[in-house]
Amino acid sequence: MDMTASTEARSDQINAVDLVQPRTYTIEKVTAGKATHPFDFHLVESPGKVYRPNLGQRRVIVAGWGAETSAYHGRRFTLFNEPTVIYAGAEIGGIRISHMSHLDKPLKTSLAISQKKKVPYIVQPLSDVAPPTPAPDTATRATKAVEWFAAKGIVQSVLEAHVGKPIAEWDDGDLAALKTDSDVIVGDDA
Repeated sequence: MDMTASTEARSDQINAVDLVQPRTYTIEKVTAGKATHPFDFHLVESPGKVYRPNLGQRRVIVAGWGAETSAYHGRRFTLFNEPTVIYAGAEIGGIRISHMSHLDKPLKTSLAISQKKKVPYIVQPLSDVAPPTPAPDTATRATKAVEWFAAKGIVQSVLEAHVGKPIAEWDDGDLAALKTDSDVIVGDDA
């Protein structure tokens, strides 16, 4: 089991600590935010949480995609936790962009790390199209089928008896047969 989701901060926004590993997101839309973070990036892969880029990362986005947020719909970027980001004089970490779609070549810009110091910052191109989502494996689909039937009052043992083997041994053909027979199974036990 993957524990990543359980380590995320409870919040309406993506936080640096949530990015245990870099994540690629697709922009659904951009709306007005708060005074300190004036833009909320709503992300397809993170419903209910927004990305609020800081000033430095807003400058990176504008350098790569232009200033008009209406053009950002469907574009993608990869966010990561940069632990050396300094805030109020302390290294607390922060969110940075490592890759952006709709770039022909690496984006070379600078990033202010203090009022007096800027450093070169490079964002790599990212494919404009998200890779296809892999189909769930058979075990995951079998578990979802059992959950669906459970919501209809059919217990797993009834399904295993219908298929003729335990859930751990089900294959794609067994799942297809359950789908075909679902009306009969629910009707028989109702």
